Amino acid sequence: MATAVSGRAAGVLRLGWVMFPLMFVSLAGCSDWWAGVGEVTGTVKIEGKPTKGVRVDFRPLAKDGSVATGISGADGVYRLRRLGPGAKSGAVSGEYSVHLSYDEGAANREPIPAGFKGDSKLRFEVVSGKSNTFDIDASK
Repeated sequence: MATAVSGRAAGVLRLGWVMFPLMFVSLAGCSDWWAGVGEVTGTVKIEGKPTKGVRVDFRPLAKDGSVATGISGADGVYRLRRLGPGAKSGAVSGEYSVHLSYDEGAANREPIPAGFKGDSKLRFEVVSGKSNTFDIDASK
């Protein structure tokens, strides 16, 4: 048996059918799931010793990627955060060139070998939806 729907109610129903998909797309576009993000941690060692105050930059090889960075603690452990508005933990899936430098406040600096700085050949691939552990031992 069919029921009659007033003109106003029918308009609201039609608007709902349009708005629901738009809400889903806008919410999904903001989530880490949609972006394909993986958590990234690891330990930085310079000449075999865990090193505090090392800035670890993951620079995307893809032109449309975003940089993720972290700074090692006293135990040499770093955790990446994406840069930009609304910075969050992790890095977007993809291949990265990894560069090391010292944070401005780092003391007792052991020199970082040249192959790990600006012209670094160190590469890692971040996989979404999982924990990615990348230990770095920068030795000459």
